[in-house]
Amino acid sequence: MRLWVDCCVDGVGLDPQIFALISAHPMLELVGLSAFGSQPGSAAQYVQRPDVREQLHDALVYVGPPDPRALDAAEAMLVAGPLTNVARLARHGIELPPMIAMESTFADDALSAAVVVNVASDLLVLPAAAATTVDAAMFALIGEHVVLGKRWVGVGLDGVLMIGDDSQDFVERDLVIDCDVSGMQRHRNVLLGFS
Repeated sequence: MRLWVDCCVDGVGLDPQIFALISAHPMLELVGLSAFGSQPGSAAQYVQRPDVREQLHDALVYVGPPDPRALDAAEAMLVAGPLTNVARLARHGIELPPMIAMESTFADDALSAAVVVNVASDLLVLPAAAATTVDAAMFALIGEHVVLGKRWVGVGLDGVLMIGDDSQDFVERDLVIDCDVSGMQRHRNVLLGFS
């Protein structure tokens, strides 16, 4: 699966081990990265860090939303931060690849989360109650160590994922409803060569 990663660089940024995990997984190939930062220049500085550049290999790199044509290279998108970049694309009617988003990041940009949850054509949501790590989201995207179910959902003004009973105020989305966290950890350790 050709994977695009959209991440937030505020704080420490994305753990470089995530890139190593993607590289080590036989089903995944990193084709692109788009970075968002709330401070001017922070995303540009992040993507130029030697430890990040080393992990990106030949992947396309964008500061801010990617060029929509670049997303044609991706079969799926892992959103590892606020949905700011993705919402900017969605507001312009850009067709997005199938993606997974983590509820734990929704409060960082609740409006963008609501836009994406409402308009994305193929979205899997990882609720905060299931697991909050980026590697859990990656495993969920490829369907390993998770149980999925369809639910009617919306996003509150505070970025909290709301689950409802019907379509009146909600949209039907795939949700991770259970995770085998220990299985993910074992799989992660095997892929990264830890014992």
